[in-house]
Amino acid sequence: MTFNEIIDKIMPDVSVGLTDPFIIYRDNTGQWQCDYTHNQRGEQFDWLEDVKSTDPLAVTFTGADFSKGSYPYVFDKVIIERMRMECADPALSGKRQQDYLALVNFLEDNFGEFSSEAAEYMTLYDRPLAALDLMLPFSMHLENADYGYDMSKSTEAVHIIEGKIQNAISRPIDEPFGLDAQKRIIEGYEEKLSLQIAGKFVKIYEYLQIKA
Repeated sequence: MTFNEIIDKIMPDVSVGLTDPFIIYRDNTGQWQCDYTHNQRGEQFDWLEDVKSTDPLAVTFTGADFSKGSYPYVFDKVIIERMRMECADPALSGKRQQDYLALVNFLEDNFGEFSSEAAEYMTLYDRPLAALDLMLPFSMHLENADYGYDMSKSTEAVHIIEGKIQNAISRPIDEPFGLDAQKRIIEGYEEKLSLQIAGKFVKIYEYLQIKA
């Protein structure tokens, strides 16, 4: 499934405020999945631990958690919560945890400023915060503890991230974080095309004919 299809799948639960918990995650092929976490007797399924080890950003909700919100609201809340999971895990955020926290606070407040195309593209990243952090030439962290992030940089940050994602969408890319594509030559083969499909990169190479 795509991320959009996952949101479509949970909207009936959201619309009636269902309290049955479900988990949203990516499987080992990069496909999005959503499953209820408990059986009819209220017992948690054993496979949940395997899911969480495969996808450390897996998030659990109930339909009631979204207060019968709209599709865009649910979309944004799920992806932001995954980013918070990435930020909270020291193994993923490392020494950049403070920068990541400021970035996720910025994204929570400003996610609606991004185009739908950019928002959907963010769902392709295995580690969205790491990807977006690499796009910015500055940190959103502000030393003043009264603020969650440097709000004076918000407009510029949205513009930079949006621009780099749109650039990545418009042409094949070599790097998952929207960096400029670079042709690579491996053992006489030149990279001609690189496409991201279901979170994986498919590359096409052509053998170089060396002229005398």
